[in-house]
Amino acid sequence: MAIRNKISSKQKREHWLDYADIKYPPELIKDVKSFCKVSAVFLPLPVFWALYDQQGSRWTAQATQLNGILFGSFTIKPDQFQAVNPLLVVALVPIFDYVIYPLFAKIKLLKNLLQRMAIGLVFAVVSFCIAALLESNMQSASADLNRPTQLRIVNLSPCNL
Repeated sequence: MAIRNKISSKQKREHWLDYADIKYPPELIKDVKSFCKVSAVFLPLPVFWALYDQQGSRWTAQATQLNGILFGSFTIKPDQFQAVNPLLVVALVPIFDYVIYPLFAKIKLLKNLLQRMAIGLVFAVVSFCIAALLESNMQSASADLNRPTQLRIVNLSPCNL
């Protein structure tokens, strides 16, 4: 109704949902406006979780093709990498709460939770893009080595088969 009234009306209103006040009470219109704002925040969450769930499957398979060497001599195995996320959460939450967010608050940035969530989602999108670029580069590099007529067997067991 709001869209139809907006198209046919010559009046200018603050919000497009305000055109539905002919039939609906102002409280309902206010609630629907709030719902629209909140839904804009939660719309990307299914995409985020669909990509995040690849951490246990596709990203682990991707890590089997990498050497796993970190900081020179420290080596991490593909299945061990799944433990990095919980460790980072436990380590970084206090650092962000007590150091980083208060510093940003002094310069008037990231003051409310929605801004913090939005920045977190931006970082998640960047990390997913990096993983996609890495996968694309790995696929194109291995295309010459793995012809369609070859069979490739990956041995993940601790013994030689």
